[in-house]
This record gives sequence, structure tokens and C-alpha cells, in this order.
Amino acid sequence: MLLIIHYFSIMALFSLCATYDIRMYDQTSKSKQSYPFTAKYRFGIFANQLQSLLRLGFPWIVEDLILRAPELSSNQSVMKKWAPYCDINYHRANMNAVHLTQCSIVPKACQGQMTGLTLFFQGAGVSLEKRSCLQNMVDMSLRCKMPVIAFNQRDVGSSKGYHYSSNSLRKDLEAQAELALSQLSDLRVSGVLTADAKLYVYGLCQGGVLALCSVNSIMDNPNFGKIIVTRTPLSFSEMAAHVPKGDYHVLMPNAYKKLKRSSDFRSVSGMCAYLATLAKKSIVSGLALLLSSMPSRVRGVLFQMIFRFSRWHVDCRDIIQQLISRDKLYAISVSHDEFIDECVDVAHYIKERYPGHGSYCVMDADLNVATANNLTTRLQMSCAPFDSDGGFVDHMERPRSQYPHHQAWSQHLVLDHGDDCLDEYQVISQVIRGSLVA
Repeated sequence: MLLIIHYFSIMALFSLCATYDIRMYDQTSKSKQSYPFTAKYRFGIFANQLQSLLRLGFPWIVEDLILRAPELSSNQSVMKKWAPYCDINYHRANMNAVHLTQCSIVPKACQGQMTGLTLFFQGAGVSLEKRSCLQNMVDMSLRCKMPVIAFNQRDVGSSKGYHYSSNSLRKDLEAQAELALSQLSDLRVSGVLTADAKLYVYGLCQGGVLALCSVNSIMDNPNFGKIIVTRTPLSFSEMAAHVPKGDYHVLMPNAYKKLKRSSDFRSVSGMCAYLATLAKKSIVSGLALLLSSMPSRVRGVLFQMIFRFSRWHVDCRDIIQQLISRDKLYAISVSHDEFIDECVDVAHYIKERYPGHGSYCVMDADLNVATANNLTTRLQMSCAPFDSDGGFVDHMERPRSQYPHHQAWSQHLVLDHGDDCLDEYQVISQVIRGSLVA
């Protein structure tokens, strides 16, 4: 424990001394004229490693848990299964001098009648090629009857580039929203969408934080309809600090797994890789144990310090206030969330801070109720063949996660709404149509 505290003390001092150097070079910034050539030369080749060192070692230890994911091939089985009902395409999108992988899903049966385009933000660090993520997007497109687009963020999947700060992340996110507006216009012209179609933004968990940041530059655009976030924290640092019951298994699952011995351990490179992984796992495991033993207030101060020093502090409160004043935000919370405490959940924040003004709801994860109620209504609201043999069963009986509340499928969430029990897709559809009465 003393070793870990000593580590952070040294790195915090080093980070403060190096703040000026960090700000001199940001490879992802749109404006590079003010950066001297010497700074670019200094950080050119070894930028990632130096930034990691100067910023508390934060990228090396934590960022791969938040914003990175390995490259995956597209899931052909899911694409083939839903090909008769929607077009699924992966392609590159240029974003601030690098390319991001974009996935686009367009229902076939509703073209010319769809009234919106959804910009989808998956949980941070999740590849769009991952089976569960792709299936979630297909479900949303078909259940809500509108095209869905999403991007792998930098260092996620096959997307390229690297973020040196939350500032460059915000610029990319705003660019994604602006590109989505451009694609909205194209889909209108092509007749896929109606002439008055709007852009809607959806974000899940940490993806909700990204979604909120993305609309900062478009919230007053008349073609932007509303943003809907679900199971979303107010900031990355508060989510990390206020894990329910102080259980860091949910955020650091690899810290509690046994490390497998490398098959090429006998080679020098294999040994070095193994030792580096072992060192990283030891640090993360030590942090997890230390954090679990700390009071939540102490963890809050520690994480805010770490995120601020590493230039990764993102706080959504100001954006939330602006969106509420424009009636363009709807937040969804889930009871007994394993990842996000109520004190940092966006929906509960709106409930306490803006009573009578903000729009939100609290849903329950209940598979039994979800499969037993309003099946006919759900079928009528969908472009998907859920009334075919096994179609609806497949849609409803997706495997449960080990965290059945936070990671529940949208069709497994239930909102007791008068005489009806709505799932998350029905809530989203009614919010978009303006027919959901609190």
C-alpha cells in the first residue's frame, strides 16, 4: 500500500513539473500552428510512451480499460442473419486527420417512412465488431424503426490514432455528431428518411458520457432532436470513485484473474512481455485492493486528482444543464446498477438537481416481466421479423450477463407505466415521438 501511495506521489510531482511540456504537443488538435517544431520533434516518435510516463502512468495502467479495444473482424453470422431485414456496412470515416471505423445499419422495410437517424455510442472501449454490440445496434435500428450509425473511437478496434487529452476526445466526438448531421441530410435527399427527419443521439454507460460531449456543438441545430443516455455517470472519475459497494471487480476484472504463462516464455521477447504484463497486473491488482479499502470520499479526491493531472477529466454537468434548458435530454437509470452508484448517475442527478424540469425514468431489469407483457405491441412497433418462428424468442432470450442490471439488454428492461410495461426500446420510441408522459 505504501509503495502504491509513494508511486502516485512521485508521478503526481513529475506530472506537475511536466504540465507545460504536455500542453506543447497534442497530435490530435486541429490547431497546430502554435506548437513549436522542437516540441513536435521531442515527442514525435515516443509520444505515447512519454505521455504515459508524464501523466501518472495513467494511459499504460488504465486507459486500455476505458478507451481501447483489440481489432476484431466483422461478425459475419450476425450480419448474414439480419441481412434480409437491414443493410449492415462497415467503412472508414476520416476524423481530424485519422480514420475511425464506422458501422451503419439501415432497415429495409421502413425506407421513406423513417423520421430519424440515431448516432449510437456504445460503452467506451467496446468494438462495433463485437457480437453483442452489433446485435444491440441491429435491435435498436429495427425496434425503433430508424437507421443507426456508430464509430469505433480511437484505439478501439480497427480505428487509428491516439488521444492525448479529453480535449482532443471532445473535438473528435463533436466531429462525429457533425458528420452524422451531414449523413442525415444525405439520407433525406436519397428518400430513406422523411424530409423532416431529425438526428437522435444514444449513449450507454461511458458511451453516454461520450454522447453528451458529442452534442455540445450541435445542441442548437434545428436538425438535432434529442439525446438519450442510459446507465450513464456524470464523469469518468466519479464512476471510478463511487463503484457500488466499493467492488472493483466490475471495473477491473482482469486484476482478479490469474495470469497465464506465455507459451514463448523461454525467448527473451516472450519473457519481457510476460514480465511487463505481470508488472501491470500487479499494479492494477494493488490499486483495486487499495481502492476497495478506502472511504468513497477519499477515492473521489484521489480519482479527480488523477484524472485532472492526466488531462482526462470530463464533467458533463454543464452540458446536462444546457440540454435540460432546451428540453433535449432524456436519461434512463436502472435499479441496482452494479457499475454506477446513484450519487453519480445522470438520471438521479436530474431528479435531485432539476425537479420538475428534467426528463428521466428508472427501469428494472426483469426478464420474466419483459417476456410476458405486451408482446403484440412490441411486434407492431418493429421492422424486424420477431413474429416469425423463433424470431421473437431469439430477440428476448439473449444470454444474461454476470451483471444482469447494468449490462441488461434493452428488451429486458421494464418500466411500469400505468397499465403498460415498456422496455427500453419502447421508452426511446415514445420519447422521440414526444408521447411518453412522466
